[in-house]
Amino acid sequence: METPPDANLGLVVVIPCHNEPDVLPLLESLARCHAAPCAVEVWWVVNHSRRASEAIQERNRETLQTLRQFMAAAASKDVDLPFRLGVIEAFDLPPKHAGVGLARKLGMDLAAERLRQVGCPEGIIVNLDADCEVSTNYFDALVSHFEAYPQTPGASLFYAHPLWGDLPEPHYVGITYYELFLRYYTHGLRFSGFPFGFQTVGSSMAVRANIYGKVGGMNRRKAGEDFYFLHKVIEQGNFSEINTLTVKPAARVSDRVPFGTGKAMADYFEDPEVLYQQYPLAAFEILRAFVECVPVLYAAEQADACAEVQALDPVLFAFLQAQGLNAKIAEIQQNTTQFESFQKRFFQWFNGFRVMKALHALRDAYGNAPLLEESLRLLNVLYPEVLAAYRKKHDVAAEVDPAQETFTATRLLDIYRQIDRSAGPFLLK
Repeated sequence: METPPDANLGLVVVIPCHNEPDVLPLLESLARCHAAPCAVEVWWVVNHSRRASEAIQERNRETLQTLRQFMAAAASKDVDLPFRLGVIEAFDLPPKHAGVGLARKLGMDLAAERLRQVGCPEGIIVNLDADCEVSTNYFDALVSHFEAYPQTPGASLFYAHPLWGDLPEPHYVGITYYELFLRYYTHGLRFSGFPFGFQTVGSSMAVRANIYGKVGGMNRRKAGEDFYFLHKVIEQGNFSEINTLTVKPAARVSDRVPFGTGKAMADYFEDPEVLYQQYPLAAFEILRAFVECVPVLYAAEQADACAEVQALDPVLFAFLQAQGLNAKIAEIQQNTTQFESFQKRFFQWFNGFRVMKALHALRDAYGNAPLLEESLRLLNVLYPEVLAAYRKKHDVAAEVDPAQETFTATRLLDIYRQIDRSAGPFLLK
């Protein structure tokens, strides 16, 4: 039977855990955190399908034992942990739905209910992964952020993969390129003017309990659950970033989900080009031209609006036509009388998922480009002062043609991290 929540509960961390080789590093990392000004719960959702192999089931049983031993050891040593630890034993889940989405949903549903029980509908539900570690200010920085910005429905947390350690060096090369791509992609969206350009990493996201219910809760997707869920939260407006703490995800290969960090690393070891070559900046430039065209779509007749889009780029136009652009513009025009309403409804349709599909179409038509060159070009466009200061500080010579400049992936990632770390909580409205 579950222990009733503390009356001062305000923060619940949910950790899906499937076939994890070692959960102690995260437990110890959380134990080192500063205490928050409210009660904190950390719920581990140890899960597997009823078709899981005996090896996975045994590892999950070992994880349960480790969690219980950790709790017992803390109690016997009279250690005052900055959180209360809870465990959901989600064994023998239906194979059709078993996966990280369902595991997150089980934990987040419980978190929302426990916050409701103590009369804290605006309490914070945070997602973390079992192979992460966190900075010592993890709990207090989360609470401080949501207290300082009561209008924010949720937030993306600053993360940084380890770039050195005990794994073989190729792991760290791969994870450097992967994280560089994630940051390049998000800044590419911001360059395009797309209003929802935020990181959507499952181990680094937080939402208020009342908003969690408002958007229908977590989905049961076996992968990409974080992307789909967060974009529903982002569309509420006033989404924010917490850059004062750090989540440190692992750099390992994993087959737990069909895409994401672990899958990207596995693909990298099969063919490094999958990370070396990414969306060209030209694709984001085409997207930017389309976003700038939205006021025209609002005001123009349908035929004129389509002609405007067709003139931008034939590939993007063909993609949007296949997505039903004509009918959608007509529908939104008929149901809105002001541009602000039109724009809001338009980007609810042309959302993060459709933008990603549009970029896929452009990439398929025009080809990939070297990530190092494109991410450097984007820095030159968006943050020339930051890039110039970095060159000066680190004595990196600038060539006449920035595309020919020699920058390692590590240095480029360092610059993007510095930009993200120094950004304000509300990058976009």
